[in-house]
Amino acid sequence: MDDNLKNTLQSLRTEIEKLGEGEQETKIRLEKLVEDIETKIKSPEDIDHHPNLVHDVKDSVAHFEVSHPTVTKFLNDIMMALSNMGI
Repeated sequence: MDDNLKNTLQSLRTEIEKLGEGEQETKIRLEKLVEDIETKIKSPEDIDHHPNLVHDVKDSVAHFEVSHPTVTKFLNDIMMALSNMGI
C-alpha cells in the first residue's frame, strides 16, 4: 500500500476516534468504509469485491462535506489515491 494512502487512512481513523458520543452512526459508517478500502487495496485484482467502493467514498464525501470538513478532506485524498491506483 502506498505510504501516503496508509498515512491518510490512519489520519482518517484518528479523526473518526475524535467523533463524539452522539455520532455513533457516523463512526460506524466511516469505520466500515475504511475497512472496505483496506480490503480492496489488499486485493485490487478482486473486481467482484466492493464494486461500489468509489461510489461509497463519493457518497460519504457528499454526506460529510458540511458537518465534518476534516473527514471530507481525508476522503477526497483517499479517493484521489484510489484513482491513481486504478481502483
